[in-house]
Amino acid sequence: MRSTLASALALVLLGMPVPAGAQRQAADDTPEIVVKGQRQSEEAVRSLVEQLTPARRGEQIVRHSVEVCPATLGLAGRQNAIVTARLRRVAAAVGAPLGGPRCKPNLFVVVAEDRAAMVQAIRAGWRDPQGTLLRSPVDPKAPATVLHLEGLLDANNRLVGIRPETGDGGGGYYELEVFASPRIRPTSSPTFMASVMVVEPAAIEGLTTLQLADHAAMRLLARTDPARLGPNSPPSILGALSAPIGSAVPLSLTSWDLAFLKALYASEGRRTSGQQRRDIARRVGKDVGVTKPKRR
Repeated sequence: MRSTLASALALVLLGMPVPAGAQRQAADDTPEIVVKGQRQSEEAVRSLVEQLTPARRGEQIVRHSVEVCPATLGLAGRQNAIVTARLRRVAAAVGAPLGGPRCKPNLFVVVAEDRAAMVQAIRAGWRDPQGTLLRSPVDPKAPATVLHLEGLLDANNRLVGIRPETGDGGGGYYELEVFASPRIRPTSSPTFMASVMVVEPAAIEGLTTLQLADHAAMRLLARTDPARLGPNSPPSILGALSAPIGSAVPLSLTSWDLAFLKALYASEGRRTSGQQRRDIARRVGKDVGVTKPKRR
C-alpha cells in the first residue's frame, strides 16, 4: 500500500503541466550544509523544539519513517535537478530514510504560478485508499502551502491506517485509537507517506536554489511552520520565504536547523510527544553547544 500511495501522488504531480510563468532562474547551489550560528541557552533550545514540533497531547511527532524520494517541478532547466540533489543530500545528512536513484517520488517541491489552482489539482487526483479527498487550506498570506499524507505503522512497521493530509502546522486525529495512556509506550507510530510544498515564483524571488531546497527540507522532512517561530528564535532558513526583499536571510540550513532535523530522525519514534520533545531538545543542545546557566 505504501508504494501505491507514493505512485499515485507521483502520477498526479509528474503528469501535471507546469505553467510557463512558473519557470524562473536562481543562483547555483553551494557545497556547504549549514551556516553557523551563535550559542543559545537551554531554554531557547526547549522553546525552539516546542515551536517546531506541533502535536496535541497524546499524539506523536511525525517524520518520514518510509523512504523519501525527492522531486522538483517548475524551475528552469537543470535547477530542478539541483534542488532535488540538495534535498537528497540533506535527507542523507540528517538520517532520514532515502530511496535509491530510481525511486518513485513522494517528496515534492512544486513551483507554480497559481498556487491555489495547483493545490486544487493535487486534491482532485490524490486520494487515500478509502477515497477520502485530502484537504488543506490555502492561506493567501502564507508564501507556500505544504501538504502531508500520514500513515500509521504498527510495531512491525506495517501500515495499519491512513489519516487525512494536513496543511501548514495542521494537526488531525487518527481514526484508530492506538494507546490510552501517556504512561504506556505506544505500540504504533505515525509516518509521512508523501509530502508536497507548492510555492509561487514571486515567493522565491531573489533566493538561490540552495535556499529554496533547504527551506523545503525543513518543511517536508518535518511538520514545521515558520509562523510558529518567535521573534527571539535562533536563526533558521524557515524564514527565507517570508523575509522582506533585501533583508538578511541565511544562505543555507543553519546549525540549528540541521541539529533539529538530525535530532528528530535520531529520536525514538514510539513515544509520546512530550517524551519525544525532551529527547530532541537534549540532542539539539548537545549538537549546537548551548550555554548553561551559571550556578550561584
